[in-house]
Amino acid sequence: AVLSGENCGIVEGETIWPGDTDGVAGVTEEDILAIGLYYGIQGCYRPAGGYTWEAQPYPDNWDPPEAAKADTNGDGKVDVHDVLAVLVNFGNGISTPADFAIDNIHFSVEELARHRDNFYTIYQNLSGDSESSIRVRDMLERLFDFDLIYSEFILGNNYPNPFNPKTTIPFYVTESSNVEILIYDLRGRLIETIINTNIQDGWNQIFFNGNDYSSGIYLYQLKNNGNVIAQNKMLLMK
Repeated sequence: AVLSGENCGIVEGETIWPGDTDGVAGVTEEDILAIGLYYGIQGCYRPAGGYTWEAQPYPDNWDPPEAAKADTNGDGKVDVHDVLAVLVNFGNGISTPADFAIDNIHFSVEELARHRDNFYTIYQNLSGDSESSIRVRDMLERLFDFDLIYSEFILGNNYPNPFNPKTTIPFYVTESSNVEILIYDLRGRLIETIINTNIQDGWNQIFFNGNDYSSGIYLYQLKNNGNVIAQNKMLLMK
């Protein structure tokens, strides 16, 4: 493998957009797949490097050549650190990321299965609660039946945010129990209880429609069996 940059050149007429590993429809959760497939492959580092969403030189001396795109941070090696560019640049190059569908992926399920261990390493490092992290986790769970267990309840960041008028609130429940999602205005007044029911353990999501409310900052709160677990802010912009 060539890591020093010596004997490295540039593929003329080709560029790399960090995070877009397949060159299809911008950056989506499916761009994680190339990282898992080419995990551990080394080649020439990218002169520009970094995660900035801009066209960057396409280094040569990669085998296969497509693995250079999976090296999203340009350090000359495909590994778990390359996942960050997909998360950071998620949605770039496309208006709205479509819902993941197994039938639409660009690799065969059999080919992906041969690299299951690589994908599990990636999965274990996805602990964030952003839209991109949740969507990548969901895709890997559907493809490989992974199941990541957390030790505590999690209230994720709503997405989109700002929103108009609908947004999604993700949350993680460690055990089946009563869960409440409450919406407050900045004066601390309860304006809506979205759910108040028993929820199965694992990742869940609920939708909030702000159509009947004015623009501004609102608080959403997660309760478990009457106890406040966490609270986040969201911005409604009409």
